[in-house]
Order: sequence, then C-alpha cells, then structure tokens
Amino acid sequence: MLRSRLLSIAAAFGLFAALPTQASDAGLDFNGHSFNVFADTALGRFVPNAANAEVGAGFLFDSQNDGDHLKFLHADLLATGSLGVPGATGGIGLRGFYGNREHFSGGGAAIGGRMAYYFPQYNRLGLSGYLWYSPNVLTGGNFQHYFEYGLDINYQVLQQATVYAGYRRLTLPVEGPEANIRARAPNQGLHAGIRISF
Repeated sequence: MLRSRLLSIAAAFGLFAALPTQASDAGLDFNGHSFNVFADTALGRFVPNAANAEVGAGFLFDSQNDGDHLKFLHADLLATGSLGVPGATGGIGLRGFYGNREHFSGGGAAIGGRMAYYFPQYNRLGLSGYLWYSPNVLTGGNFQHYFEYGLDINYQVLQQATVYAGYRRLTLPVEGPEANIRARAPNQGLHAGIRISF
C-alpha cells in the first residue's frame, strides 16, 4: 500500500510539473482515505481570443476499498463566463479521463461542467459544484461508464487563498460479472481542502 501511495504522490507532482507555470488556480483536498490535486488556467494565456475558456487537469487517489484502490487522472477544456446573476460564474465543456482500479482500467471522454456562487452580502463565502458524465459509448477499457459530482462550501481566507469543505462521489463500474465484486463507487465521502490563486 505504501508503494502505491508513493507512486500516486509522484504522479501528482509530475502532473503539476507538466502544467503551465502561470496556472491561475491550484488546489488540494483530502480525507482519511483519499487526496485530490488539481490546477487550471485561462486558455487565453496560450491561444489568442480565447479569454472565455479554461484548461485544467487533476489527479485523485483513493484507498477506501481494500484491494480496489482508485487512481484517476483527468484533463478539462471549459467555456467559462458569468451566469447572469451577481456573484455566479460557471463553465461547461469536455473532460478526458483515465482511471485504474487495481485490476481494471480504462478511459474516455465526458461532458459536464461546474458553477460557483459567492453571496454578495458575504463576499468571502460561497458555494461551488460540478458534474461530469461519460456514457458507455464514450467510455473504454473495463468500465461501463463514468459519473462524478461534488458540492463544496468555500471561504476566502485571503485574496489568493480559499479553504473549502464538501462532498464528492465518483463511480466507475466495471463491465461484466466483475461489477458485483467491487464497490460501484470507488470514491465517495466528505473532504476538506485549500485552493491557491496565482
């Protein structure tokens, strides 16, 4: 188990090394059996006239289920902007992903997005959520489909630092009779984390 965790942490640091140095946000959240690292940046830093788009990547490791540790890597491309309500922003787009559940692996393309809302009267306090889905036709390898959602409450401690806590559920059910052997939700539960803006 220790070797698997060390390899996962090394993969996470490799992910950050591969991201642009001018990433606009980077974060880490965790609980007793998992950690999640991510970063994103405005696509306009690289592509002219792409101010309302964003690219990002992340890595999640989970050891909740014995013998069924999850390693999950993803890259996102989102169109972003205001939702027309003061304090509300959002993004919708595509996600490429790869997951490994010990003896099972696969990847695919998902559609989804996220939204965030900061209360005007409490401009440091906000809510954020996301949802991603990949049906069977867009999911390859040993997996039937991919579905993930999460909801966080955020508090901006400093101008460039936000702490948050919330709930996440990620499912990657496997194809065939093995689907009854392992839990259908390899990552789920409460977490706490911090996000830094650059």
